[in-house]
Amino acid sequence: MGDVPLVVQELIPGEDIDLSVLADHGRCIAWTIQQNEGSGRKRFVLNDQVLALGKRIIEGTGYHGVAHFDMRIDRRNGEILVIEANPRFWGTLSYSVWSGVNFLDLGIRMMRGEDLTSVFREVECSCPYLGVTRDSIVRDLLGGWPVPKNLSAAQKRAWRFHHRRGSGASRASALAWIARLKRLNRR
Repeated sequence: MGDVPLVVQELIPGEDIDLSVLADHGRCIAWTIQQNEGSGRKRFVLNDQVLALGKRIIEGTGYHGVAHFDMRIDRRNGEILVIEANPRFWGTLSYSVWSGVNFLDLGIRMMRGEDLTSVFREVECSCPYLGVTRDSIVRDLLGGWPVPKNLSAAQKRAWRFHHRRGSGASRASALAWIARLKRLNRR
């Protein structure tokens, strides 16, 4: 391997839990805590230990902006360990937005000096993937489909946005799907 630096970490048996935050100069002002449920679903939970650990890091560093902490609950002793911290928007941001915590909007409001204490609310819910998929395109082309059951009000708004008639996401996905079919037919 030569001069390639390596980082070796202990394997920690347990389950992943993630903390997403918006911080204002060392103070957490919005957050979500999520776990994977499988099948493209995320579960947003309330976990005082995870939040306290994240707040200690944010306060101790005076961090300002968005961040996402990958954590793990050690199955051997229940300890919550930070695996990594990413000072940027994260790949599952849409799930937070769909569940009612729009970090981008809150960040803009924070930068404008708005008081967010009356705006932010913790979320505790299960959230399916609500974006456009190959299956939803077909259903949309065949006349649409009803809003999935058991969604929160924020999740229903998100689903309707992504699956509205003529939406850019639906149109782009449909065109890509049609182009693939045409290529297959040419073979």
